[in-house]
Amino acid sequence: MKQVVITRVSTDTFLGTLGILTVDSIALCITLEEYKHGNDHDISCIPVGQYTCIKHNTRKHPNTFKVLNVSDRAGILLHKGNSIRDTEGCIILADKFGAYGDTNLTVLDSRVAFNKFRNIIGDDEKFKLTIREIF
Repeated sequence: MKQVVITRVSTDTFLGTLGILTVDSIALCITLEEYKHGNDHDISCIPVGQYTCIKHNTRKHPNTFKVLNVSDRAGILLHKGNSIRDTEGCIILADKFGAYGDTNLTVLDSRVAFNKFRNIIGDDEKFKLTIREIF
């Protein structure tokens, strides 16, 4: 089973929470999550900890992954997106940072990063996800 780790490196109420995702200790992409808002549904990143993820499909986010056993939360996905508005309490994967206008941080090439991640996970039906912070 693959070991996926998100190391959160910064957090800001306006910009969100930024991290680096590794698979089996190899850096693959960056992540964008909501700021910590007390683990509230749709507006907060999930708590630091270890989780199991499974393959998951929805109409809005097909062929993605669902994070299981998040305390007091449900429906947490790893998916594509470009800004904090796209997170909805989930985890966005992307290749690089960018900006929208003069003030809004975005992440770019999310589709590319997500496809790389899916290819590395391969046919595994589930994987372990560890979330940690270094700030």
